[in-house]
Amino acid sequence: MGRRKGNAVEGFRVLTLTYRVDEMPSEQRERLVELFKRYRAVAALYFWSKRLGLEEGVEQALERARELVPYYWRKVFDDESPLYAFNDVEKMKRPRKHVLKLP
Repeated sequence: MGRRKGNAVEGFRVLTLTYRVDEMPSEQRERLVELFKRYRAVAALYFWSKRLGLEEGVEQALERARELVPYYWRKVFDDESPLYAFNDVEKMKRPRKHVLKLP
């Protein structure tokens, strides 16, 4: 994990909503939930590919991000952006074992 800074952990970013999703109109809620699902899938592929040193997986995640994720959200995958969400992922210890829960 990252280092602690106050009440935050350095190296990880968390999205905080300022209002309840279930109070949104149904069309907006569905679009937002669908965006989160796509973002979560692409971010997981990117994270694990970076962590395991799989360059092909990183490229595939970036390609999917270009196709599925709006421009602003793609900035979290740009390591030169201040919004980059995967600091120190490559420096983390490589897991010896892990279980993937695939559908």
